[in-house]
Order: sequence, then C-alpha cells, then structure tokens
Amino acid sequence: LKKEYGTQNAVWMSWGDYDRKMIESSASRLGVDSPFQNTHINLKILFSMLMGFSKGFGVTKALTHLGMTFEGTQHSGADDAYNTARIWVRLQEIFGKGNKN
Repeated sequence: LKKEYGTQNAVWMSWGDYDRKMIESSASRLGVDSPFQNTHINLKILFSMLMGFSKGFGVTKALTHLGMTFEGTQHSGADDAYNTARIWVRLQEIFGKGNKN
C-alpha cells in the first residue's frame, strides 16, 4: 500500500474506528509498520456531527439519510470502502467550500 498508493503520506478515513484498530493490530501482529500515517478521520463521527445527530449511524442508514442506497455487498471490505467514499463525496457537496446552500 505504501509503495503502490503512497498511503504513508495521506490522511485516511474509515466508517467508525474498527478498521483503524484492525489495521494497527494486523500490522503489529505481522511485525510491520502500519501502511497508513497516524492521521485518521472517523467518518461515522464526522457524519453525525455535520448532520446534527447525537448517535452514529451505520453506512447503510447514513446513505439512506442522504437519499442514496448501498451499492454492492454489505460487509465486503471493498464495497464498504466504496460506499464510505460516496458518503464523503456527498458531505463535501453539502458542506464543501463554495456551497451556496
């Protein structure tokens, strides 16, 4: 990941903290450095804050709230990551720089 995508130089995000903990645990178990830098965004918390919710939603419920549907198979790593990215893009559209809403 570091070599192919330069992940050690990028902020990364996941939906909740589980993925961050699993990556750290896996790297430690394998005796290697994490492929990501320490700057991690928990999009589940950010989504709740931006949308004014006191409780976190799962990816599917967050997508539904945004008028979107889950694409792919739930709990598939690649599909979960894809849908998390879709939420991030939509939040940028709603709250991004230059938004006139």
